[in-house]
Amino acid sequence: MSRIDEIKRRHQNRKKEGRSRYPLNGDSSDSYDHHPPEPRPDRGDSEGPHPLFRTNIFILKCMVAACLVLAVGIVYKQSGASFKPIQTAVASSLSNDFKFARVSNWYEDIFGKPMAFLPVIGGKEDKAAEKEKKGADFAAPVSGRVQEFSKAKKGVMVRTAANSSVTAVQDGLVTFVGKKDETGETVVIQHSDGTESWYGKLSEVNVKNYDFVKKGQKIGKVSDAEKGKSGSFYFALKEDKKFIDPVQVFKFE
Repeated sequence: MSRIDEIKRRHQNRKKEGRSRYPLNGDSSDSYDHHPPEPRPDRGDSEGPHPLFRTNIFILKCMVAACLVLAVGIVYKQSGASFKPIQTAVASSLSNDFKFARVSNWYEDIFGKPMAFLPVIGGKEDKAAEKEKKGADFAAPVSGRVQEFSKAKKGVMVRTAANSSVTAVQDGLVTFVGKKDETGETVVIQHSDGTESWYGKLSEVNVKNYDFVKKGQKIGKVSDAEKGKSGSFYFALKEDKKFIDPVQVFKFE
């Protein structure tokens, strides 16, 4: 065999070895039997978690929300004077924009049992029937003589016996306890039907913000009038952001 033939034979052998090592048209799956290709980072896995969902961020948000709820709960359990401004600010913002009593009633209608942090307010009632017997559902806060209702005063003044107790006209949630310019020491209770009852000119208050009160429960005591011979008390009803005449709803005598 000549030198040229030997070179050609070696060259053909190298080509054959190259085809067997790197197949051009064959099945390349064998090369991945032991080392499968790693997924590209820019390709989303349709079966995996959503790329925008981050478990650690979700857990962090839950922890922050729980801390906020716990902090508000601790603040409302305190009775010190330093906590009063915080309690007043939170109560004002929440009670004006959020109907706790209505949400508690809605939750009971849907799930059958109220949430742990919301009070039980009333029971299940048909809306139309509830509106018809609203007057029967309300109880007079105190017995006495009533002055005529005026829009300027937004409510009525009631002359009572001395040291009379003032009671809640219906089940509800206390959303305000404090002093107002025109009504002095005042308590505001929010009811499940959306109405609010206002109790003013009190000499004594027996409830706190966000207490749940039952119909007929004592919430305070009337102020003195006529040098202690009688008592005086302010009462108002608010419905759909308007004050209405409470005498049209129930009788005080």
